[in-house]
Amino acid sequence: MVLRWNALKQAEQMNKMITAVGAVQHKDTSEADKRLRIQHDRDRVVWSAAFKRLAQKTQVFPQAYGDRHRTRLTHSLEVMQLSTSVARTLGINALLCEAIALGHDLGHTPFGHAGEDALDNALDKIKWNNKPKHLSRFTHYEQGVDVASYIDSRNPERSAAGMELTDCVLEGIFKHTYDHSGIDTKHKSLAFLLDHTKYKDKFQKGPGSLEAQVVRLCDKLSYFISDIEDGLAVGAIHIDDLMEHELLSTELKGFVNGGFSSGRNDHRIFLQVRNVILTKLIESLLAQSTENLRKTKNRPALVIALRESESKQTKSIYQDLQKGIIFRHFFVDSATKRAKHIVSCLFCQFLRYPELIPWSFRRKYLGRVDRYCKRLEEIYNITRTDRCSFDMNDWFTNREDAENVSCPGAVNAQFDRRIVDLICVKDYVAGMTDRFAEKQFNNCVYCWASKVAWDKLKRIPVL
Repeated sequence: MVLRWNALKQAEQMNKMITAVGAVQHKDTSEADKRLRIQHDRDRVVWSAAFKRLAQKTQVFPQAYGDRHRTRLTHSLEVMQLSTSVARTLGINALLCEAIALGHDLGHTPFGHAGEDALDNALDKIKWNNKPKHLSRFTHYEQGVDVASYIDSRNPERSAAGMELTDCVLEGIFKHTYDHSGIDTKHKSLAFLLDHTKYKDKFQKGPGSLEAQVVRLCDKLSYFISDIEDGLAVGAIHIDDLMEHELLSTELKGFVNGGFSSGRNDHRIFLQVRNVILTKLIESLLAQSTENLRKTKNRPALVIALRESESKQTKSIYQDLQKGIIFRHFFVDSATKRAKHIVSCLFCQFLRYPELIPWSFRRKYLGRVDRYCKRLEEIYNITRTDRCSFDMNDWFTNREDAENVSCPGAVNAQFDRRIVDLICVKDYVAGMTDRFAEKQFNNCVYCWASKVAWDKLKRIPVL
């Protein structure tokens, strides 16, 4: 009872502070639970299998090129630290920010955005009839809600509700990559979000809660800094590339003497000014957000924001450095092409031969677990018997990541499957780590033994 009373008292005190700014209040659940509901959500995310797999998923630079750069797990921890610090300063719900930040990348594919683009391209380009619109594209933020809503169910026989997170946490996960500028950017525009998602009736229109907005912006600041730092660590960019931008050069010029020199450690130089640059951006965020929160009339929909000058500079730097240099670097470009090829081959092969997916995972989608199938029918608005036909030939031979690597999965790839088989393949491939995806590619796609096994599997009927 003492623990129970302390939790209630803590919630009451925090609610008094956050009510004034219109943030999400803490809600209590049952007498048996000694934690606040948001604490319960946070703990379920941390203890989930999907969260542990983030340690072996690429952020930008693959782990094959070293162990000094970030993974999806370390990135999530950095976003959590930034968002909770900002939330406490602004007086909004820091525990909710923590839960959203820890879970915001649960839906990421192996190999980072390269894997996401490969799955999205597959679902978009493959010709198949009776295609539901919400299954025609793939986004990691919607997959994150899938992970929390049904995939990561601890005991599917009893409950297929996933982690059973509150809607405010799910909304934060769903909207963390949301672009509110009105630009029709792939995956990020309001029109795309509302037109292709199966969760459009679950979440309200707009940028979401203040906590969701904090996590969204802290996510951007985190990868803005980390991509530069990791790029310097692997030699993808140099300090001289940063000196062209005022936001960075102001702090760096005291450490840089002249042009590029082989004896200069660019990564170490940036580490000395990283915290200063990040502090400047956080102060800009706090100043602009505080000003927006004080407005009682004409308050902008996007309350949590940077000042206009810093916002323009960070966007310019991101375009010039991250997209213009880092993602075109030999290491990153070659890794991206290989990643897309591996994910494309795995998706094609598992869709042709679902028997290659372990039974322990596939059984839930085949009607062996009734609660799980009912959950799928509810979320995807389908029945477990709905079928569709596929034609992968044009997509596989003309896709952007096509290489001179033969893949038997692309030969005469015309077949009929149940829609739940497609969902099963999508969830299985999206949940892989980088290392496991490489292993499955070698075992199930690109080896002679698997080619022999394919002939035998053709005689096994697909359920």
